[in-house]
Amino acid sequence: MFKLYNSWLLRDGFDDLIKSEWELLDSNNTGFPIKCYDKFRILKSKIRQWNNNNKSLDRNRKTAAIEELSSIEKKIDTGSATHSDTENRLKLLHELEDIDKFASMDLIQKARVK
Repeated sequence: MFKLYNSWLLRDGFDDLIKSEWELLDSNNTGFPIKCYDKFRILKSKIRQWNNNNKSLDRNRKTAAIEELSSIEKKIDTGSATHSDTENRLKLLHELEDIDKFASMDLIQKARVK
């Protein structure tokens, strides 16, 4: 069974993935049209691959953001933080919020299904 998560529709690149893959399937070189079922099956594997890549990127981004945030907060505690450090801290907090928002949306949708 394949589940489409609503958060995917809000992510950058999902629409482009679907459009480009569907067009590739429409312009196959065999000369025979591909059945819609087969197109969806192929598209399903591409979406899974895209999702796995996004999850991996999100984990890496979250880890890097937390480490950088910790470094900035140490500077703030010692009083050596600059204005750019505080701006960067806000940017990192927004980035972490976005990553957590997508994960929360997926969990909420999973809970409704079960």
